Amino acid sequence: MKLYLLICLVTFSVQAQEFLTTPQKEQALFLLDNICGDTWCEGDYNFLFDKIKCDKKSKSCMVDFTMIETNYPNNDDTEVNFCYSTSCKIEGINSYRNIAEDKNSLTDYFYEKFGDCILEKEAVFSQNRGQCSEEY
Repeated sequence: MKLYLLICLVTFSVQAQEFLTTPQKEQALFLLDNICGDTWCEGDYNFLFDKIKCDKKSKSCMVDFTMIETNYPNNDDTEVNFCYSTSCKIEGINSYRNIAEDKNSLTDYFYEKFGDCILEKEAVFSQNRGQCSEEY
């Protein structure tokens, strides 16, 4: 019985630290994808934003995503995609209002911090990429 109570206590304390609701997570990923077309996605890579998880205790959010580079090595229509699955940790986030100004835009702080991380990830893409296991 003590073990059961301990497991329940640990489970609830871990879940209590996440402060984003499912709709907020979906909206944050939508906003990242939406701004991507005007910013990072205009470069050499495409991006798939997979998951965002925020932690109230550490006041941070982790965004998991995949960077995709498409090559045409045979100079024809045959494409080869290379992927790098990675994440960015954004510090200083303790509420949804630190991520999104409204339902249509990210906060300047979140946008700038995420953009800095994207630049870091682009710099190491070639050392970390592998051929994609899925078709994108």
